Amino acid sequence: MIKFIPFPKVRNFNETVEDLIFEERFIGLSDKGEPQYDNEKKLPSLHALGHAQLNGKQVAVGFFGDEIWFQNKDEIITLENDSYGFVDAMLREDRLEHLKKVNQVQREDNGIDDDCAIILYGEWCGEDITLPEFAISALPKMLVIFAIRCVNMKPKKYYSKFYEWLPLMEVRNEYLNIHESHDCDNYELYIDLENLEETINEIQDEVKYVLEKCPFAKEFGVYGVGEGIVWTFEHMGKTHRIKSKGK
Repeated sequence: MIKFIPFPKVRNFNETVEDLIFEERFIGLSDKGEPQYDNEKKLPSLHALGHAQLNGKQVAVGFFGDEIWFQNKDEIITLENDSYGFVDAMLREDRLEHLKKVNQVQREDNGIDDDCAIILYGEWCGEDITLPEFAISALPKMLVIFAIRCVNMKPKKYYSKFYEWLPLMEVRNEYLNIHESHDCDNYELYIDLENLEETINEIQDEVKYVLEKCPFAKEFGVYGVGEGIVWTFEHMGKTHRIKSKGK
């Protein structure tokens, strides 16, 4: 069963924070069906981890049973409608074997049921893909995996979640130009919902550094402009991702 499984939208800071505050302070509906809030409730500080956002094309590799498929941001892709040579590059025997190994390791180490698909999401970037103003455009074409997702393809009532985000394990293979988004300086942030101005200032400081010197490109000895940071954090059992970019 081949199925297009898109990566969830990475939202901006303001719209995400608005929803978080709503979730924290919402206490139910009135008799008239109007939302009720506890505006005196103290809001939490949420721990977020950040990695450099890379300018390229979002892609994915899916595994379910004996089937393997490829995606861009919007659809399943093949050699006939390839995205900047991604499918062709991944079908090279050594790369395909490596990706199959990643799938197998994830299943074995995390006890993944056969009813679930494994999706490797990444950025296809580098020479002739990335816009020339960004430092990573000077690097060879590469796949940088930033998330691995387990998706139940045959939903059952006893599954508590339809999908699950898995740790990046056994992903990197420098010889094959397959990397992880964490292969460079990473960032840590506490999103204080009671003091958003301080949080915004901290984000801006971190982004300013990335814009001046891309931390991912720096790992390859290339210095130049970066694009921004993607922050990931948990709130009420849900994974959130927000982006912070330059103007």
